[in-house]
Amino acid sequence: WGSNFAGQIGDGTTTTRLSPTQIPGLDDVVAVFAGASSNHTCALGTAISRGTTPQLYCWGRNDSGQLSDSSFQNRSTFSAFNGIAGAVVDVSLGFATTCVRVASGRVFCAGWLNGSTGDVTHSSAPLAVTAAGTFGREIAAGNAHTCVRASNGSVRCWGKNDAGQLGTGG
Repeated sequence: WGSNFAGQIGDGTTTTRLSPTQIPGLDDVVAVFAGASSNHTCALGTAISRGTTPQLYCWGRNDSGQLSDSSFQNRSTFSAFNGIAGAVVDVSLGFATTCVRVASGRVFCAGWLNGSTGDVTHSSAPLAVTAAGTFGREIAAGNAHTCVRASNGSVRCWGKNDAGQLGTGG
C-alpha cells in the first residue's frame, strides 16, 4: 500500500492504495525488497503462469532500466528480472538501481550503474559489477551509491561521493 505513481504497488494501476493490496498472479513469495526512495519493488517468488522455480520479479519505476526487463518504461505489474545466471540470494534496491547477489557470490546491477562497471551508464540488463571484486557476501544500494561486503571481509563502495558516502575522505 502507499504511493503508486510509478506502479510500485504492482496491482496493475497507478492508484494510491491506503490499505494492503494483493499482487495478482504472484504466489509463493519468500522475500520482498523495497527501497526507501526507489519507487520500485521486487519479490522472490513464483508466478502462477511461469512455473514453480523461484524467480526475482520487479515492478514500478523503471526510467533507468532498474527492472531489467529490456525497457525503460514503468511497470504496474510484475515482470521477471532477466539476465541473471544463478540463484538469487540477496537483493538491494537503490534510487534507480537494482543489485542482486547470486549463490556464487557474483554481483549484478541494472539501472543507473553509478560507476559500478567502470562507467555511469543506464542499463536495462544486469551487468557484472567489477567494482565489487570477484565475490560478495552482502550488498546495500543507497540513493546514488552501492556497497558490497566482499568475501575477504573488506567493504567496497562505488557511485556518487558528493557527501562523502564512499568513505574515501574526499
